[in-house]
Amino acid sequence: MSDIVLLITDIRHPVVNFPPALYEYVTGELGLALVLVLNKVDLAPPALVVAWKHYFHQHYPQLHVVLFTSFPRDPRTPQDPSSVLKKSRRRGRGWTRALGPEQLLRACEAITVGKVDLSSWREKIARDVAGATWGNGSGEEEEEEDGPAVLVEQQTDSAMEPTGPTQERYKDGVVTIGCVGFPNVGKSSLINGLVGRKVVSVSRTPGHTRYFQTYFLTPSVKLCDCPGLIFPSLLPRQLQVLAGIYPIAQIQEPYTAVGYLASRIPVQALLHLRHPEAEDPSAEHPWCAWDICEAWAEKRGYKTAKAARNDVYRAANSLLRLAVDGRLSLCFHPPGYSEQKGAPGSPIQRPRSWWFCRAGWGQQVTRRRRKRKS
Repeated sequence: MSDIVLLITDIRHPVVNFPPALYEYVTGELGLALVLVLNKVDLAPPALVVAWKHYFHQHYPQLHVVLFTSFPRDPRTPQDPSSVLKKSRRRGRGWTRALGPEQLLRACEAITVGKVDLSSWREKIARDVAGATWGNGSGEEEEEEDGPAVLVEQQTDSAMEPTGPTQERYKDGVVTIGCVGFPNVGKSSLINGLVGRKVVSVSRTPGHTRYFQTYFLTPSVKLCDCPGLIFPSLLPRQLQVLAGIYPIAQIQEPYTAVGYLASRIPVQALLHLRHPEAEDPSAEHPWCAWDICEAWAEKRGYKTAKAARNDVYRAANSLLRLAVDGRLSLCFHPPGYSEQKGAPGSPIQRPRSWWFCRAGWGQQVTRRRRKRKS
């Protein structure tokens, strides 16, 4: 059905959301153009964004790479990596401020090569840029001027059948753009950002979109949104949890994922945590995943209902949600990336090693509690 396929990935870990088999299937067997959308670029340093774009251009020459975010940062606001507890990030109505529609339009123009009139799309982008303002605004949604009414259709599975090379392209002068990708990468948010207002429902919980939906951006551009697809993967479960693929509420043992996160970014320093056994705040103590969860529960006031003990399970889920939302940003580097120079081709910097318990952390916690009681 689609004439152009958009593969949406998260800029923090794009290789997790990029299946090479899908690239070969779309560009080879189907003969369609594939546009890779590096979404949520506001959650990664600009140098890292450029490095990932260079990486995909180098390894997958048939890709059209586009940078996108529905919630661009205000350049007048200073960035402080330690301000994790501030809730001002990605808040408010910001659909009209999306960053990337112009790049996507240029990619589609290069693919269609004049077979479809996309001038109405360019005019819409110009109107959105002219009317966009920084800040939360008045909180009221503006009505679309000189445009078609909002029409979101839920279609059956038969409409999702792939378009073969022999089928007609750009039927009736309309280009159909299909959005695919893993859950929670921002497919529905991308459509809202392109439209300039909320037309499809979004949620932080993966698997929120359940139906195949279409929307006419302009009379000659049709957008398609589908549920998230999970491809077979050999990645660790902890990485899949931090990537937002697995629902956090269904995790029975979240401490391993917290340890995976704490071994790669200084969680305790960013959250200003105090070690549970530290009598002297200036003293150094080894941290494990349980210690981090217990310290976070103490700081946030998470207590169990009956015994009023620190609710470490709730604290662990809270830390994982901070990571998925981007407030604890875990970004992966492409091969050959140097954080100091911010360009590909330099030696890889090894991340600072943070000690955390792996197997047997429960026995260590039990011994500590016994020492406290004695």
